[in-house]
Amino acid sequence: MKKLTTILIVFLGFGFYSYSQNAQDALRFSQHYYGSTARSLSLSGAFGSLGGDFSSLSINPAGMGVYRKSEFTFTPSFGYNTALSTFNTAKLEDFNYDLGIGNIGLIGSFSTERDNGWKSFNIGFGYNKLNDFERVTAIKTIDANSSMLDQFENDINNGLEPTGTNLAIRSGLIYLMNENSNIWMSDITGTDYGQTLRHSVEENGYIGEYLFSAGANYEDMIYLGGSLGISSVRYNQITTHEEIDVEDNILQLNNFSYQQDLEISGSGVNFKAGVILKPVNWLRLGAAIHSPTFYNFHDTYSAAMESDLDSFSFEPQSASSEYDYELYTPPKFIGSASIILGKVALITADYERIDYSKAKLRGGGDGYTFAAENEGIQWIYDVSNNYRLGTEFRFGAISLRAGYAYFDSPYKSGELNQDADYQAISGGFGINNNSFYIDFGYSHYFGTEEYVLYQTPAAIASTDFVNNKLLCTVGFRF
Repeated sequence: MKKLTTILIVFLGFGFYSYSQNAQDALRFSQHYYGSTARSLSLSGAFGSLGGDFSSLSINPAGMGVYRKSEFTFTPSFGYNTALSTFNTAKLEDFNYDLGIGNIGLIGSFSTERDNGWKSFNIGFGYNKLNDFERVTAIKTIDANSSMLDQFENDINNGLEPTGTNLAIRSGLIYLMNENSNIWMSDITGTDYGQTLRHSVEENGYIGEYLFSAGANYEDMIYLGGSLGISSVRYNQITTHEEIDVEDNILQLNNFSYQQDLEISGSGVNFKAGVILKPVNWLRLGAAIHSPTFYNFHDTYSAAMESDLDSFSFEPQSASSEYDYELYTPPKFIGSASIILGKVALITADYERIDYSKAKLRGGGDGYTFAAENEGIQWIYDVSNNYRLGTEFRFGAISLRAGYAYFDSPYKSGELNQDADYQAISGGFGINNNSFYIDFGYSHYFGTEEYVLYQTPAAIASTDFVNNKLLCTVGFRF
C-alpha cells in the first residue's frame, strides 16, 4: 500500500476531481499528438496514407515503403503556451516558452532494380517527439470562500492522512479540538474566509520515440512497414498552493504555503505495423495498428509546507519518497485515405481510435497490484475518436499546406471533463529542389479543462489552454 500513502494518494483531490494521479498517469502517457516534422505538423499529422515523411514511422510505418531515395532530416521546434484560468470569477493568465527537437532521422532506400514485384526495401532509424508537457497554470482569487485546510480537516476526520494532511498537522494548521476529543479542526473555522488564494502548476517534459523501421514497395501498389519504438518519458510537475490573510479576517492564521514536486522518468517499448494501398494513381488507403507501450516508470515525490500563525512559529515541514511501477498504454488503430491530384495537390485524412479505459498499471515496486486504480481507469475513461485532415497545393518547387485536427475527450459521460476535447489548426509551406528541402509548419492547439484545486468543498477552476508550435525541417536526399 506504499503507493497510496506516499507519492500518489497525495494528489487525490488536489488537481483532479474524483480520481487519483494514477489515472492521470495512464492518460497522460497514452496521448500522442503527431507532428514531429514541419510538413506533418502543417497537415495536422494526417500522414497515415501518405508516407515519404519521417513522422509516418510513428503513425503508419508503411510510409517507409513510399521512399524512393535515401534521406536525412532534422527538425528544431519552438513553442509558446498560454493558460487562462477562471476561478470565483477571477481570471489570471500565465505563459511559457520551450525549445526542443521535433525530429532527427535517417532513411536508407535500396532499389531491387526490378520492374515488377518487390521494387525497393527501405530501412530507417531516428527520433520523433510525440508529446510536450510544457504548461504553466496560475489561479488566484482575493476573496476565497473555502480553503485547502477544509480538505485536510476532512481527511483526518475520516481516518485519512495523506502527505498533505500529515504536513498540515505538523505545521499547526489542523489540530485536535481538545485532548479528549477525536475531532480535528483547522485554523480557518466557520465563515472566517476571505483570504487571498494563489495556486500554480508548472509542468514540463516530453514523450519521445526512438524508432527502428523497415518498409517495402510491391508493384507501386502495396506498401508495407513496421516500426519498433523505444519510448522515453520525462515529466515534472511543481504545484504550489498559498493562502494569505491579507485583510486579517482569520483569528489564528496569517498565511501558509504547500508545494509538491513530482518527477517521473521512464522508458517503454512498442511495435507498429501498417499497410498503404494504391488501387489507382489518385487514391491511397492506409491502415495501421499500434501495440501497447510497455513502460517502466520511476517516480520521485517531495512536498514541503510552511505556516505563519499568530501564536506559534513552525519550522518548514517536508516529506519525500520514491516508487517504481509499470504502465501499459492502450493499443490504437489508425485508418487513412488520401486523394492525390498529380503533382498539383492532395487531400488527406486520418481516423484514430483509442480506448483509454484499456490502460493498465502494474508491477508496483512493493508488490502493490493497482486493482483499485485500474477499476478507476475503466470507470473514468472511454473511447476517443480522433480526426486529422490536411491539404497541400504545389506550385513548382513551393508547397502550401493547411490542416485541422479534432481530439475527442477521453472521459466518460458524467465525468467532470467529459467535454474536454481539443482542436488544432495548422499551416505551413515548403521549398523543394529534389536533393534538398526546407519546410516550415505552425500549429495552434487549443481546448478547455476543468481543474480541481481541492475536493472538500470542491474548488474548481476552468482553464483555457493554447499551445502554439513552430517547426522547421531541413532535409537532404541522396
